[in-house]
Amino acid sequence: MRTLANVIWFVFGGIWLGTAAMAFGLLFCLTIIGIPIGRALFQYARLMYAPFGKVIVREVDVNPNMSKIRRSGGFVLNIIWLPFGIILFLLSIPAIILSAITIIGIPHAVVVAKASVFVMRPIGAKVLTKEEHIAAMVRNN
Repeated sequence: MRTLANVIWFVFGGIWLGTAAMAFGLLFCLTIIGIPIGRALFQYARLMYAPFGKVIVREVDVNPNMSKIRRSGGFVLNIIWLPFGIILFLLSIPAIILSAITIIGIPHAVVVAKASVFVMRPIGAKVLTKEEHIAAMVRNN
């Protein structure tokens, strides 16, 4: 069922959303300071290509031994990104509402809501399959 939902999502818009995120990620990677944002956009593209069966986790939860310098840098970059994140979040609200009106659109609304949480704080977020997330949690315990 998850595979079928991902194929339908990919054909009816996921390809465009993922490709746009990849293109913007490549643009951000052209500058040194933009590389972390570009990497976050690559994670976002991974979510947009096939969102069903994926979870968004903070990198700190997956890797608790992350350095304080990296955490601080991620915090600063998330602050720099915040105006863009707010705009993307506000643009996604009508899409969520309009999608949730119909029964068939509810899965789309859930995906857009999940993605809108990601765009608010993309630095330090990772997109994992549910199986990868469970394996990471077991490895850390």
